[in-house]
Amino acid sequence: MGSSHRVHRRGRCAASATLLWAHPGGVREKLDEARRRIDDGDPVQDARASVAAFTGQWIAGSLEASSRKWTTKECYATIARAHLVPAPFGRTPLNRLRPSDVEALLMLKRRSGLSASTVRTIHTVLRSVLEVAVRDQLMRRNPAAAVRRPGAERREAAYLTGAQVTTLLSPERGSDST
Repeated sequence: MGSSHRVHRRGRCAASATLLWAHPGGVREKLDEARRRIDDGDPVQDARASVAAFTGQWIAGSLEASSRKWTTKECYATIARAHLVPAPFGRTPLNRLRPSDVEALLMLKRRSGLSASTVRTIHTVLRSVLEVAVRDQLMRRNPAAAVRRPGAERREAAYLTGAQVTTLLSPERGSDST
């Protein structure tokens, strides 16, 4: 039931695999999964292109063609090149990218001292990149969509007291008596 071997004229063996339908994780399960994905309109297999390679295509294509403001496009391209393209994250193939990888990237960026706002923007850009990969049927699901967007730090606004306003607006404070 395993594999059989044939002997060539020159005495070398060539393996000829026999498919095992009952083998755990074998052909039947993979075929069923492929059929489910086709029925759902999804790609049979996620693309093996790296995050870096696809991000480069996204910058040159989808980002450029988007209706975002020029400054937003520049910001997103800069964020993508600085934080999504470099290894090790950029080396990850799209078909192996998981929500836990996205979480690890965001935690690493936060621990490196980046502001909460920058980390939120990294998440936003990554999610946009992977949405295009899903749209183009290179991936079945967007792993960044499964990760909550990082929160922003909220600070209470500082207000001047009445006395501070009076001091600030007093005529003595604004004039030089020289």
